[in-house]
Amino acid sequence: MRIIEAGAGSGSFTHAAVRAVYNGYPETPDEKTGKVFSFEFDKSRYEKMQEEIHSHGLDGLVQLTHRDVYNEGFLLDGEGPQAECIFLDLPAPWRALPHLSRRRPKLNQLPADAKAPNGTDSDWKSPLRADRSVYICTFSPCIEQVTQTIEVMRRLGWMEIEMVEVCHKRINVARERVGLNMPNDRGTNLTPGSVDEAVAKLREVEIRFREFHAKTQDDDATMEDNTVEKEAAEDVNMNGDGDQQDGAAEDTQTTKPWMLGRLTHRTEAELKTHTSYLVFAVLPQEWSDEQEAAAFERWPCGKESKVIGNLDKEARKQEKREFLKGKKRKKEADRKAEEDAAASDPKKSKTAS
Repeated sequence: MRIIEAGAGSGSFTHAAVRAVYNGYPETPDEKTGKVFSFEFDKSRYEKMQEEIHSHGLDGLVQLTHRDVYNEGFLLDGEGPQAECIFLDLPAPWRALPHLSRRRPKLNQLPADAKAPNGTDSDWKSPLRADRSVYICTFSPCIEQVTQTIEVMRRLGWMEIEMVEVCHKRINVARERVGLNMPNDRGTNLTPGSVDEAVAKLREVEIRFREFHAKTQDDDATMEDNTVEKEAAEDVNMNGDGDQQDGAAEDTQTTKPWMLGRLTHRTEAELKTHTSYLVFAVLPQEWSDEQEAAAFERWPCGKESKVIGNLDKEARKQEKREFLKGKKRKKEADRKAEEDAAASDPKKSKTAS
């Protein structure tokens, strides 16, 4: 597979594309192995990319060209690279699309700010592979770029156009460690997690206050009342969840620390990277008149006898009548055959009677 890349930049996609198309190093310059044809307009980036490609041992797998693809296209020494895939990371990808066509585009197919390709229809050479469908992906940070790109794609015959928005946001997962029964660890908020928990804490403090002052008294009745109130206070759940449950409070000493608190997850409110719009499309393979004639001879169009669309209503009704008549004649023939068989065999006829 061969890929055209315009807008090499730092070369991150170039290296990823090489890994995708690699099927061995070419032994000769003319060998058709997997290759990436990368185009870069910025001179400094082009020189930096050349150094990286050479140092990484990708000379036979990547062909880097310093060029303005808007005006000069994608041909190499007057010949097309016969690419099957295209990736455009350009400020105005619609201006490069007229050069990625199987035939010389007409004036009404060109965008307003694009330059018409040089030459005539007979001189036109396409950088795309003719016997394969070609797939394209364009990267744009703005939706206005997407709309213009899709508009030109439709004019030039691209099909199955789709747009995907890449919106990267982190999901923060944490536990709300809020409650009076939480361990005194870092990040824990030792405040009541609910009104019930706050009331229960106040009741507990009041009971302890009464117990402290009742130690000097021998009033058994008062101590009994305090015991009842203490048992009622212990029935309130103070685990920080805000839910009151029946029974004794959960013993935090036996609870795993990472299970304390309510589990929450929140998506980042703001997008920390720029928006990314990917436009995908397919350009069908080249289809000549000879191929059309051969396909028509093998699968004749318009001569189908069993297609409903090529018959009128009366003809379909007549076919239905003939079909039902045939079934009726078959039933009559089967019944007559059974009667003849019964008449020729007296034993069967006597048994039947």
